[in-house]
Amino acid sequence: LQPHPPPCKYLPSPLLIIPSRAHRLRYFRVLRSHDPTRKAVALVNEDLMKLIKDYATREHGEINAELLGKSKDNLISMLMDLLTNYYNDLNSSTLREALVVLLSGYTLNTDKIGYNGYKQESFNNIPRTRYCEAKPKNVLSASKAKTKPKLDGGGNFTDYSWAKLDRHFAENPEMLVAGFVDARLVYIFQFDFNEPTFVERITEQLEAKYPEGDEVGKFLRSASFTFKSYSQAQSLKTKCVVTNEVLQELYADKHITGPVFKHLELELKSGGGGDTLQQADRWRHVRRVEQLTRLRCQCRYYVATIQQTGKAQRLVGEKCHL
Repeated sequence: LQPHPPPCKYLPSPLLIIPSRAHRLRYFRVLRSHDPTRKAVALVNEDLMKLIKDYATREHGEINAELLGKSKDNLISMLMDLLTNYYNDLNSSTLREALVVLLSGYTLNTDKIGYNGYKQESFNNIPRTRYCEAKPKNVLSASKAKTKPKLDGGGNFTDYSWAKLDRHFAENPEMLVAGFVDARLVYIFQFDFNEPTFVERITEQLEAKYPEGDEVGKFLRSASFTFKSYSQAQSLKTKCVVTNEVLQELYADKHITGPVFKHLELELKSGGGGDTLQQADRWRHVRRVEQLTRLRCQCRYYVATIQQTGKAQRLVGEKCHL
């Protein structure tokens, strides 16, 4: 094994406690086999290491009393180190997913299985639940990988199947594709799952792998999509949370691809890129009308329901030229 390198300012370690030298060497060996930027990465904050160990082995009342005796600077240092590790962890996107879901106006779903978030909506005075699927990507500027990772607006579904596609198509969750650089949020792309170009991209991969349908116990390991899969979607909404100056720097440092950069730059110049939470009502109305439009074009039996709506009926009629 190589000598222990100086600590990197990026700490993507999965917060593990290594009790012995043998376990530590085995841990570092596993990290090297996954990503060059993660070799010999460990928590260097001794107070934080002790807190993590105490949390699992001591009474919480004792821990609280000990924390009260620490200085404010010490507590801040521990918290920042913890967040740095958690946000940049390559094996877990829990914090990034939670942030994207909450910023998009959804309630976080704490269950491991299922959608990442949900919210209650009302259509024709009928309450319904809208789900979301978060796909955050984080790139490390200090990565030494041969092919430098970039924010490309892409993502993937793991262990996918025709059954999952049918469920997603029926429930039409809102996709939340986000990009981070060193745990700093850059953008969130929001669009409906049922966008034709997006569904086509997923369907092509399923047809190539399982043309005859699902096979028992087998799944498509990764159903991927790119920015091109939804860049022209009618329901696409963009939230750019960095300034144009920062965006230019990210592009100059090759942390973001050309198509995504141009889209975000245009959004900032057109006055977009603000807080989508302030536009929640407008986006909710636009999304509702767009959903009605697709339902009318795809399902003939929805026509009668749509014709009974007021303003939505006129908007749908203008959209479909009916």
